[in-house]
Amino acid sequence: MVESDKKDSNQVVKIVLLDEEGRILILKNDNWPHDLPGGHVVEDELPEDGLRREVEEETGLQIKDFSKLKYETKNKLFYKGVLPSKNISLSQEHDGYDFLSPAAALETSMKESFKKAVREASGT
Repeated sequence: MVESDKKDSNQVVKIVLLDEEGRILILKNDNWPHDLPGGHVVEDELPEDGLRREVEEETGLQIKDFSKLKYETKNKLFYKGVLPSKNISLSQEHDGYDFLSPAAALETSMKESFKKAVREASGT
């Protein structure tokens, strides 16, 4: 686990997690009703380690099978991965989740940068 005295960097990592039916895990809260798992990398943390930590903190899932997408923005890196389990245990940061087809995810209020990652990850 990362030491608590480390500060968040401006680097953000997000992942498009696909279940066995090709549906995407979407997290929900009051501020972001259609969010992808992930968050800020802390100082001196590798992006992949930050992604693993953030996904585990937010969902209780330990991701292993994932790869970086070509699409990225100034401070966001995007990944595609296989959902390791449907035993999701949400943190207090999120109050719900859903599994949406890529087409349905693209019809939501999700940020446009997240939609671009969904398109690349799903091949749509």
